[in-house]
Amino acid sequence: MPVNWHLLWECNYRCIFCFNPRDRSSYGGSNPLCNDLRAARVLIQELADAGVSKLTFVGGEPLLCRNLGKLLALSKEHGLTTMIVTNGFLLARPSGARFLMKYGSYIDWIGLSIDSNDSRKEALLGRGFGSHVEDIVRAVANIRKYAEHVRIKLNTVITKLTWNDDLSTILDEIRPDRWKVFELKIVEGANDGREVLDLVPEPWMVASFIRRHKQYNPVLETSEDMSMSYLMIFPDGNLYIDMPGEGYRPIGGVREACNNKLILHIKRNLKKRGGLYDWETPRAGATAEAAYG
Repeated sequence: MPVNWHLLWECNYRCIFCFNPRDRSSYGGSNPLCNDLRAARVLIQELADAGVSKLTFVGGEPLLCRNLGKLLALSKEHGLTTMIVTNGFLLARPSGARFLMKYGSYIDWIGLSIDSNDSRKEALLGRGFGSHVEDIVRAVANIRKYAEHVRIKLNTVITKLTWNDDLSTILDEIRPDRWKVFELKIVEGANDGREVLDLVPEPWMVASFIRRHKQYNPVLETSEDMSMSYLMIFPDGNLYIDMPGEGYRPIGGVREACNNKLILHIKRNLKKRGGLYDWETPRAGATAEAAYG
């Protein structure tokens, strides 16, 4: 069972379709559990004991969490497959290269977000500052150089602004191990403003985008596919699910969540949308203690 841990709401980007809660102080955002390494260690142990096999660190921007490297090491210590989903800005810079050199051995996957081959469009969406595509290319170069075992996943959101773009050049350059394509999803209390509603693509736009890129084996997730198919930890350390028409519903801590009947729906919908795949990356990893050196 995979789980996404939203470490913090803080982000250096302002993507207008972001589905994190509008009130960033909610759900522990003002005092995220990831800042308490002792509590985070307990949470990771509970997840492993509950049968979680993959832990994805997301945000906000997870690289803004000062403990991210140590959390990755603890996760590997408990046998979990690890993934980071990032906008790529920091990984494209010297600080990101240093992070990969120090903690890359604890990372199995890195997901990078890119929606267009045009950085100007990305900036209009709040994705970066006018050089997002170039930053993604630099981030991938750093991953290939300093953590070459890491498998790369690209995440693309289809909008009315980007549905007609051709990403073949960037896909040929990056050669991702997995490409996830999302229909823009509206979440109550998060991104349900008019400016985002106006970006929701028509079904034929989504179909056109997928047809144009079929040779790259895109894994499509519609808005309906995403509902009740993700098990999420929010910054307060509790688990949440996205309930259609309601927004985010808390289902308690790890032990409470495991006994919640909604978990059966999550597992079924997860399988239906293709969320179960071969994510294990067999390799010899470093010891967790090395992360504290």
